[in-house]
Amino acid sequence: MIKKHPEIGTEVLQPFKKDYPWLLESVYQHHERENGQGYPRGIKGEEIIEYAKIIGICDCYEAMTHERPHKQAITQFTSIKQLIESKQGLYSPQIMKVFLESMSLYPVGSYVILNNGAIGRVIKTNKSHSMKPVIHLLFDGNGEKAPDESILDLSESNVLNIASVISEKDLPGK
Repeated sequence: MIKKHPEIGTEVLQPFKKDYPWLLESVYQHHERENGQGYPRGIKGEEIIEYAKIIGICDCYEAMTHERPHKQAITQFTSIKQLIESKQGLYSPQIMKVFLESMSLYPVGSYVILNNGAIGRVIKTNKSHSMKPVIHLLFDGNGEKAPDESILDLSESNVLNIASVISEKDLPGK
């Protein structure tokens, strides 16, 4: 049944075919993969339209970072790391590059632990310093709640770095 959803989605979008001719085929192909392991047709590489490749990687990321009936969500950091480590040729290298440039290893909304023990939430990425986002400090290095206005641009610090990530459910007080 799950593998039928591209076909069902295409049927639902039929009224938009004239105005958006690329839409139906994009929805139908969004589970196809570069190496031919996808579905519904098992096509690969250049046979897959670019919009479907974009939707496919975004769909995979979204599925990994949100709760599902059959699995727990993983952190944004972990999902991006898994996408980077995917050596199976599932995604177009060009699409993957653009996706990673847009999302960052520490996407907006992710929670991080600094090397001094402080915990914060990423509020802005730094394209020129992808490992050093701007964070809103939530807890200081002693585990005390930080003042609401505590904003830190890690690109301006030679001392502070991100040591690890933490999920929202694992934050102190949750």
